[in-house]
Amino acid sequence: MDDRPLFSVIIPTCHRNEALALCLERLVPGAQTLPFEQYEVIVTDDGRETTAEAMVRERFSWATWTQGPRRGPAANRNHGASLARGEWFAFTDDDCLPDAGWLAAFASAINSDARALEGSIHPVGDMSHDLAECPVNLTGGLFWSANIAVERTLFHQIGGFDERYRHAAHEDEELQLRLREATNIGFVFAARVDH
Repeated sequence: MDDRPLFSVIIPTCHRNEALALCLERLVPGAQTLPFEQYEVIVTDDGRETTAEAMVRERFSWATWTQGPRRGPAANRNHGASLARGEWFAFTDDDCLPDAGWLAAFASAINSDARALEGSIHPVGDMSHDLAECPVNLTGGLFWSANIAVERTLFHQIGGFDERYRHAAHEDEELQLRLREATNIGFVFAARVDH
């Protein structure tokens, strides 16, 4: 019998423990409307000076912490995916707050037509000041890694994120281009994260 969860939630992090804790609070058992046995959470940590290991082990023992490869966010996400057991990989960032219905909305959108999905990203705060560069995705077509899901077999088939992208910029857009050659990409507005 296959005991894979439906989703592996993969959260790359680097020196943002306070934000990461708020993100993980949205994924604790019972916080999501999708039953906890249908997902796992992997925190892949690229921190050098400090890490989130102690915090995750003490406050979020149901999540898996792993040391990232320290080669940038693309490699860090791929590292998390290499440990993931889920049928789908759901990626969000350590400074995002997944809605209670986030994973359930993705689950309801799974079909054979779209093997990759993107959810909506809603800004929190004043867009004219500190959030002027915050990614916002209310209509789809952007595929920003703060809120995407990809079927595991397809993710591995296309080689995951391109690790030549060593900084947090455009690695998700490049992944989208390769995914489009293999599948339709669905937009799921109800799969919401606040950023």
